[in-house]
Amino acid sequence: MKTLIVFSSKYGTVERCAKLIAEKLGDAVLENLRNNSDIKISDFDTVIIGGSIYSGKIRDEIKEFCTKQHKELIKKRLGLFICNMGNGEKELLESYPAKLLEHAVVKLPFGGELNFEKMNADDKKIIKSQMNIDRTVVKILNENIKRFYETIKTV
Repeated sequence: MKTLIVFSSKYGTVERCAKLIAEKLGDAVLENLRNNSDIKISDFDTVIIGGSIYSGKIRDEIKEFCTKQHKELIKKRLGLFICNMGNGEKELLESYPAKLLEHAVVKLPFGGELNFEKMNADDKKIIKSQMNIDRTVVKILNENIKRFYETIKTV
């Protein structure tokens, strides 16, 4: 079974989660949509898609990938995840098309991280004003990540 993990990560949290899943699954190919948006998914049995949430919205690269590949994704074993600091379940359901959510064998929020050392000045200002946070905060849901890769391996 060949697995593709497609993600978009601005500050690295989604990428770290994607790499952890790849390690646990063994033979998986990782593709960051920020570097490559023209990915051929026909060679894969399983596709995992992960993205980060900014201001309540998933990254544009993920939206575009799901739209462009929708017909092919419905034929694959599919897993969906997000990284965010807000209401994970609600934002997950708002981030992906309904048909993909319905088709996915697993879909989970992984929590999130606000890494002030990596953020640009504009993002720091937004986080300070919207969330009243001015330091790095890590709220990764490791139990969800574990449940995700265990489910995708067995279903």
